[in-house]
Amino acid sequence: NSSIGSSESKIVGYSRLGDGTLATHKELVNGEASIYYRTGTYNTEYNEDGSLEKVMSYFPIKAGTIGEAMISKYANANLSGDKLYLSRNGVFGIVLSSNISSTERYSKERSQYIKSKLIKHTNLENAVAISYRNRYYLAVDDVCYVADARITSQNTSDTDSFNYEWYYWDNMPVRVWCIIDDNLYFGTEDGRICTFDGKYVDRIHEKTEDGDLYLEYD
Repeated sequence: NSSIGSSESKIVGYSRLGDGTLATHKELVNGEASIYYRTGTYNTEYNEDGSLEKVMSYFPIKAGTIGEAMISKYANANLSGDKLYLSRNGVFGIVLSSNISSTERYSKERSQYIKSKLIKHTNLENAVAISYRNRYYLAVDDVCYVADARITSQNTSDTDSFNYEWYYWDNMPVRVWCIIDDNLYFGTEDGRICTFDGKYVDRIHEKTEDGDLYLEYD
């Protein structure tokens, strides 16, 4: 067993980084790190005759310095290599320090253009997101914010500091996302299953087969 940070703050979610590191996000508590990193390493030991004796695996935990704490455990996703998560102050990406001698990581804002609207939601802890075909879909309170990885803008020389162009969709009662047969689906709070298939119509499918019970309805 091992502990990750203080027991005063709970784990909110996880992100798998590009080098195999597991990032553990914890709720924000004053004076404590909000993210911890765990990367596996191996130690090989040999006998005096040079034969292999044993291989030991270790998974050390390192506290990070990212101050933006994850608020929803359902909203982190990998958008074309950008590890995104949602905080109370918007959508952020986890990036490695540009200093090649450092392994420190930082949070970079990705939602500048929709931040003022996004952070007004009081239900962000229940927001849900998914990455699909170079887009990040973030749904909360029956609306959806969509970041397009193919359209970004950059105002500084820092290559890690860029923002996505966002779409804003209303009438999106998303409770859970799913990808089935390379098509994007979402489920609603009242049990409906919806998909985007290019037909742009609302419809109900009914399937019957030989041997099914006979039903008569209006």
